[in-house]
Amino acid sequence: MQFIRHVTNTASTLALAIGFTATALAGVAHAQVPSGWQAVSDGSAEYTVRSDGARRDGGQGFAGATIKANVVSPQSSAMLAQSVRADAYRGKRLRLSGYMKTIGVNEGTAVLFMRVDGDGVIQTSDFMQNRPLMLTTDWAKQEVVLDVPRNAIGITFGFMLGGSGQAWLDDVALEVVDDNVAVTGRPGGLYPDQLATARDLDRRRRDQEAAYRRASTIPVNLALRQEGGSVIVATRQAQ
Repeated sequence: MQFIRHVTNTASTLALAIGFTATALAGVAHAQVPSGWQAVSDGSAEYTVRSDGARRDGGQGFAGATIKANVVSPQSSAMLAQSVRADAYRGKRLRLSGYMKTIGVNEGTAVLFMRVDGDGVIQTSDFMQNRPLMLTTDWAKQEVVLDVPRNAIGITFGFMLGGSGQAWLDDVALEVVDDNVAVTGRPGGLYPDQLATARDLDRRRRDQEAAYRRASTIPVNLALRQEGGSVIVATRQAQ
């Protein structure tokens, strides 16, 4: 029951934070966040999101990223993410991978995530609900694989910590894969969305197009390099 409660709490905060897609991500202050990525949190001052220059043995370089809880028992979550337009990936199978490590995630979970937006809805997603990282774990490769529908507008991906402790991300890759690579996600978002009216969907389509309009057509800085600045405490801005 403890495990289920933590996964549910983390999933709930993920849904709240990532629901803003590219618009909210663009509105958060940068500082010592990897260039091209954005920090988002649904709790004030509970987390620090920043670059990490400590090299992981066997890693691709000296850059990485970390999310650290600043309090013993956070009531929120934080993420590092970026959004891209779906133009180059429509009708294809897409794999997000990265190495993750955790220390002291005793209250909550850490996950790699990806979601595909289009037609006014979350078309498909994977927030590692069935395999989140908890407690203390050594560096290990994590993967999320989704099919991108032909009418997709955009894709948002990254990593997230909900709860205590600290999580790291390194060696990120986003690549098209063959159909023999199994999909890990499922249609839709974290929760069913069965009450939207035709007017709601039309408004959401416009919102999605506006949110992703300025997004890059390809992912940027998957090496997680950082260009100057100081550590920031991530907070979600009011919409």
